[in-house]
Amino acid sequence: MGLVLFILTTAAYAQYENGSLVGTIHDSTGAAIAGATVSVMNDATGITSTSAANATGDYEFPSLRVGTYTVRAQAPGFSIALAQHISIAVGSRERINL
Repeated sequence: MGLVLFILTTAAYAQYENGSLVGTIHDSTGAAIAGATVSVMNDATGITSTSAANATGDYEFPSLRVGTYTVRAQAPGFSIALAQHISIAVGSRERINL
């Protein structure tokens, strides 16, 4: 019985080993940049996820493994925005506006 409880507890814990990253992409005047390409790279593994900002410049990466990330946003006619050393912890929801 103890073994069964241990296995079920371990399986349940594994479902929460991630966090999320959200933010908004703005230009220098504060206007949202719709459609900006946003990439998130895990610094330890090099795995990259890419998404596009919506019409209000918002983006979201809802399920990232725990670790340190680099966030990069780019859009035609704008400089690349970069945020480094972003820590994602278990259950965290980090906001990085660029």
